[in-house]
Amino acid sequence: MIVVEDDLNKIIGFMGIENQKIEMLFLLPSNTNRGIDSDLVLYAINDFNANKVDVNEDNIIALNFYKKIGFRVCSRSEFDDFGNNFPILHMKI
Repeated sequence: MIVVEDDLNKIIGFMGIENQKIEMLFLLPSNTNRGIDSDLVLYAINDFNANKVDVNEDNIIALNFYKKIGFRVCSRSEFDDFGNNFPILHMKI
């Protein structure tokens, strides 16, 4: 787990990586569009050899974010990992 703190040591985001896959990436809304998210993903790619991520098909913002970094959709699942009816796009770089 990689945690990002602000200058006051307040947690503003975190990222989890497992088996070369970005499993989670969260930032407080007030900290988006500042490059922190891109920096985290590039850190995952360069330092942890991350090359996969799953995105909810309806999350167009996340889909476009990962595409901008270089990820491409390689497959699709009708259901999420818990069997819920949330289509998931599997992406690779």
